[in-house]
Amino acid sequence: MNKPAAVAALVAALTLAGPAAAEDYNFRTHQGPVTIQVHRSGRVEGYYPWNNGKMVGRVERNGDLSGLWLQSKSERTCREQREGSFYWGRFYITNPNIRPVRAFYAYCGERPTLDWGFRNERDHERDRDRDRGPR
Repeated sequence: MNKPAAVAALVAALTLAGPAAAEDYNFRTHQGPVTIQVHRSGRVEGYYPWNNGKMVGRVERNGDLSGLWLQSKSERTCREQREGSFYWGRFYITNPNIRPVRAFYAYCGERPTLDWGFRNERDHERDRDRDRGPR
């Protein structure tokens, strides 16, 4: 699916879903699972289990996701607090309806350029099943 069609599909899905509905995306990283919800309003919320991880952001015009990640602890302490935490940074995720999904992060107010290593959950399961070999 090309990028404009994927953006249109995301917008259509969010519009048809109703006011409170959200589209859920499940990803895997080397640290564990990440769940992201995209709300009809364009608001993005995400969660991951390590360090009480939370993501807040928005859908960009091209369908990409951007915002802040926040944790209870991290490798770096920021000078300023965001949403009650000194452990935060920025994230940028390419449109989750287009594969491969790429996710980047940075600490504090830096530009997100570090590869977060997202894998779509369905792709992860398919690769895992394929890697098992003959049954």
